[in-house]
Amino acid sequence: MPQYQSLIKQLKTMKNVTAGCPCCGGEFKVASATLFDPATELPDEAQEAVASKQTLLNEEAQRIEEVKRKLEHQKHQATEGAKEKATVVNIGKIAEKVVTAWDGFDHHPLDCTALFDPVDYIAFDGLVSSERMEQVSFIEIKTGSSRLTKGQKLIKDAVEDGRVEIEQI
Repeated sequence: MPQYQSLIKQLKTMKNVTAGCPCCGGEFKVASATLFDPATELPDEAQEAVASKQTLLNEEAQRIEEVKRKLEHQKHQATEGAKEKATVVNIGKIAEKVVTAWDGFDHHPLDCTALFDPVDYIAFDGLVSSERMEQVSFIEIKTGSSRLTKGQKLIKDAVEDGRVEIEQI
């Protein structure tokens, strides 16, 4: 009789002996369990259980690979998006610096003072170019789909509401 057969036979006769399932923690009667000698071939029921678990593991591995592919795609998209955004921002920063030299710019370059933050320029139209003051303009250069920042909107509102003054100290 192989090594474990006598023990298996004895356990099958003990109707009140219970054990705990390592997977679910539930209790079961040992006599009703599929007991086998690990040195021999697995019984059909055990082979089916192993095959079922292997199928579940393969499905989970496929699901994990799909999630990895999606994450890799999202990472690539985010990286490309960040590169594109950085390029647009850099072009905007360059445009801010050279805009006064463009033909279509409505202010004389000598009348413009660069601030770049919180707005790009203040134009004192006519002050230097014709020695007469026509108007003061706050100029913010935007490229692409960029919008005014919160601070720039507050400045715009203050100008539009007439809350602008000059101080001499």
